[in-house]
Amino acid sequence: MLLMLRLLMIISLLSSSVWADKIIKKTQELDKKILKFEKRRISKNRSIKLKSLKIFLKKDLKQNDWIGYVFDVGINVNGKDIKVKDILFTNGEMIAPDLINIKNSRSFKKNMYPKLTVEYYDKKHLIAGNENAKHKVVIFSDPLCPICVDTVPEIIKDIQKNPKNIGLYYIHMPLAMHPTAKTLVKASFVAKKQGIKDIDYKVYTANFEEYFDAYEEKDNKKVLGIFNKKFNTNITMKQINSKDIEDEVKHNLKLSDKAMIQGTPTIFFDGEIDIMRNKYKKFLK
Repeated sequence: MLLMLRLLMIISLLSSSVWADKIIKKTQELDKKILKFEKRRISKNRSIKLKSLKIFLKKDLKQNDWIGYVFDVGINVNGKDIKVKDILFTNGEMIAPDLINIKNSRSFKKNMYPKLTVEYYDKKHLIAGNENAKHKVVIFSDPLCPICVDTVPEIIKDIQKNPKNIGLYYIHMPLAMHPTAKTLVKASFVAKKQGIKDIDYKVYTANFEEYFDAYEEKDNKKVLGIFNKKFNTNITMKQINSKDIEDEVKHNLKLSDKAMIQGTPTIFFDGEIDIMRNKYKKFLK
């Protein structure tokens, strides 16, 4: 009897292994087909020269066998090398550049983000809540983004009131459309090093829009002067342009790029994109 059970167990394991191998092979074949399609599609544009192509992300949409693919694409346009990302969807039989959810008219492209890794939960990014909390929120934000100014302070306050349940991590993402946003980010890094508490919350509630146009102002010295006046600091341009501060900004931007962040505010809850920015509220007391 014991021998028979062992034989059945071995047969079961072998069957599982064969089944797993078939799934892997089928997946690899699909990857090759979608790469071949994408290469052919890009190459049809004669003004573009394809330099490199690889799968960056593959995600099961849990919708009738549809899978989303994100590609890292290297192209040359008019002699200039450019790195871009492209998205396609397939169910193994058909390929589509986009899928729209008929229930809410939302593009599935909005879900095509990687799951965040442990590096996003570095304690230096924690601005509210508990690093050991069961749930984690990561917010990518620009201090001069109007929607961020409305959204970020509320999230910070909510989580400060519920420190045991949630940890809030902030990734600085100053946008190019706001020429002096990077100056505010760098000044906040210096201020934090100087021991000023809750500086990130204070920056978002400082009403900088009363002093300059976020989209037009390019005078970094002027904006730093306003920052100093607001927070009673004496931070210099030399301090904010130091190597360690510059490296910190670059690190945050690198994290944003790896997470495929295109705009602000973008929020992740427990590692997954939170389109509506409100999943954390279910865990507030």
